[in-house]
Amino acid sequence: MKLNRLIAGAMLAAVFALPMPSWADDPCEVTLCMWGAFNGVRPSECNSSYKKYFSIIKKKHGKIRWGQTADAREEYLSKCPTAEQDPINKIQSKFGKKRG
Repeated sequence: MKLNRLIAGAMLAAVFALPMPSWADDPCEVTLCMWGAFNGVRPSECNSSYKKYFSIIKKKHGKIRWGQTADAREEYLSKCPTAEQDPINKIQSKFGKKRG
């Protein structure tokens, strides 16, 4: 029985040790990474999250509509149920109308 638990624990640890690029579609992961970027911390593990955030662009007639882009980015970050509005506002004030 102890061996089964040991094997299960090792397998679980291995799963979480693998990179998970699909997490970039998680608004909580993107919010966390963008909050780190706001505070000057940009680990390489967040590259896919930065790409996701900065890929949210609203255009009209080929021109970027920065107000609509910022609104869409804020809407995406707000999909994270545990994210508070104050950090989202700070992220938006710094990155909402910028290219990645």
